[in-house]
Amino acid sequence: MNDLEYCTINIPSPITLGETVDLYISNLKNSKIDVKIINGSPFVTSTFDLSMKVLSLNDDTLSLTEDILNKIENSATQYLTQQIYNYYDKTAKEFNSDISGIGRFASKNFKTIDEWENYNWAENYKNCTFKVDVKTDIKSGHLLTSE
Repeated sequence: MNDLEYCTINIPSPITLGETVDLYISNLKNSKIDVKIINGSPFVTSTFDLSMKVLSLNDDTLSLTEDILNKIENSATQYLTQQIYNYYDKTAKEFNSDISGIGRFASKNFKTIDEWENYNWAENYKNCTFKVDVKTDIKSGHLLTSE
């Protein structure tokens, strides 16, 4: 929906086991959703371009070097990719409900309203396969490194 202004999330630290990293996240660009019908089933590709800032590390012994920032960025990218995938998969497989409105992107695959209605998106949504692509650009928090 591209309504995200910003949010704060807490992810497991990729550096210190049992610790966490707090991240401030906002959109760099609007997300993109593309739907193709392959062998009768929807294949959904979602792309997210996000900006992140490190708000805090729960390990006071760490300093934010380039290497540490890269590890946090990679970990956050993997974490968000998995969380978004799990969300999509749960709405499709468990709830069978297109609560994100992906169907509006799927309708372009049909030439007429009758074809669209005959496809029965509400019934076929449970057959979706998802590909989630999260791209991140991480910066250190201003208070942590003066960036």
